[in-house]
Amino acid sequence: TASGGSWLTVTPSTGNTPGTAQVQVSASTLPLGSYSGSIIISASGASNNPQVIPVTLNVITAPVVTATPTSLTFNATSAGGNPAAQTITVQSSGSPITFSTSAAVSSGGVQWLSVTPQTGSTPGTVTVSVNTSGLQSGTFNGTVTINTGLPTPITIPVTLNFNSAANAPTVNSVTNAANF
Repeated sequence: TASGGSWLTVTPSTGNTPGTAQVQVSASTLPLGSYSGSIIISASGASNNPQVIPVTLNVITAPVVTATPTSLTFNATSAGGNPAAQTITVQSSGSPITFSTSAAVSSGGVQWLSVTPQTGSTPGTVTVSVNTSGLQSGTFNGTVTINTGLPTPITIPVTLNFNSAANAPTVNSVTNAANF
């Protein structure tokens, strides 16, 4: 490499034509900056010998992606219908980052949680909705996952507190205890 170090490797180092080579870069120990190197392919007896392939590696700071809020809670009763949707704001440092979203439930037995859009870019918002159809009273948990291609996706925990009318207390009578 022209800029020094062993950040560029080619395997195998020898071979026959036709053939393929795998090129790898390792930036984990390099400070921020631009690095130059070359892959040189030589074949004895070839008229276009050697072939030089320039390689440039730019080591940059990884973007920081955030999502707010970091958790969501929905409260619903069967008499009130589905609760209003809530939004998550997704932002990043530097250039826009594309992301994908998904929703998963860990309780409730039915897919009561949804997120739209399924793809977007920063800065952006995603809308999270719940559908209480088919649910019994209880507290249900799920997650919204925002995958940016970075090593760790963003996971937003979602809680749904649902009270169905079947479990609501019934008022059988009202007694007027007022004295005049």
